[in-house]
Amino acid sequence: MTGRKLLDHVKAKSPVTEVILITGAASIDVVLDAWRAGAYYFIAKPFMNDEVLALLGSLDYFNPAISG
Repeated sequence: MTGRKLLDHVKAKSPVTEVILITGAASIDVVLDAWRAGAYYFIAKPFMNDEVLALLGSLDYFNPAISG
């Protein structure tokens, strides 16, 4: 399953679930397509762990359902 198909599946089941895609093949067209389909963020490989942790922190901050 591709990341894009996974994004579609997750959003169909739970539209409020935020999805962060990580890819080794990031082109502007792929990024825009994922963003339009509802991706929260798109990370290109290689990436820094701090980048992922910061994104997860922002999800906790902006989504009361996650932070409780």
